[in-house]
Amino acid sequence: MSGLFSGGGLGFTIGSKSEKSSLNEQTLDRIGSTIGSIEGNVNITAGNNVNSAGTTILSGQDTNITGKNVTIDNTVSTYDSQYKYEFKQSGLSVSLGGGIIDAATGAYNDIQRSGQVQDDRLKTLYEYKAVKDLEKLKDFQGNLAKGAGVNVSIGNSQTTVDQTIHIETVNPSNITAGGNVNITATDGDVNLKGTKITATDVTLDAKNDINLDAAQNQQQIDTKTSSSSWSLGASFGLASNFTGLTGGFSSGHGTENGNTTTHTGSVIDASDTVTLRSGNDTNIYFQITIKPNDGQNFRHRFTRLEIAFAIY
Repeated sequence: MSGLFSGGGLGFTIGSKSEKSSLNEQTLDRIGSTIGSIEGNVNITAGNNVNSAGTTILSGQDTNITGKNVTIDNTVSTYDSQYKYEFKQSGLSVSLGGGIIDAATGAYNDIQRSGQVQDDRLKTLYEYKAVKDLEKLKDFQGNLAKGAGVNVSIGNSQTTVDQTIHIETVNPSNITAGGNVNITATDGDVNLKGTKITATDVTLDAKNDINLDAAQNQQQIDTKTSSSSWSLGASFGLASNFTGLTGGFSSGHGTENGNTTTHTGSVIDASDTVTLRSGNDTNIYFQITIKPNDGQNFRHRFTRLEIAFAIY
């Protein structure tokens, strides 16, 4: 936009002003498969490994998963956005100034304010200030040009903002059985990450290790800002020639980075018994919940138990 702009007082600006913004967004949802048997069992058996991510497994009775190694993982949905904002303004400003102009505009503003306020004390105060401003005009009697001048200035200012957002959201695996859930690794490990199991009895059986881990949700926001401006002005009195020169320059840059990480833990929820059986180690990391219903039927047999927790 370009043209003539009002300065809100005894002056005007000729120039251009532009403002624009843009937002680009992209969402990628990774939703897993669903396997189910309403009244019967779900049996998954592999001659080698079983790998599953973000899957929902439902059975009216038992769910049995068997492989050399069994890995039940989560999927991650992502959201990305990029926001840009830009403002630019440049122009030539002309305004009247000087003592006589300042006194006249001050009196005018005080009279306006006295008519707007309701409080009698404030009304009296504004009227008093208006009278004092008008009295200053006496100083310029016979030489009005001495109390007035013209201010001319040119300048440019601009501001930019760039912001990027990246979000990763966990889609956990869910195994729900009306009966029991049995997960067996015949030659290696059972790995659960961001997985919820709900059943009557839950048994995890690994020849080597059992690893129960949490999945990470992440949010990253990066913002960059920059601004700059410059101006050059000159003043001329009506009674004389050039009276003064002013100028200025400023520049600034800023960066803000924010990172947040939360965890979606694995949950084993049994109404009766939870059994963990490993030939070597059982490793429980981060936010893990193991809750047999009566709080007592938790059976475990392994060489070593390692438990680590995240601090949020």
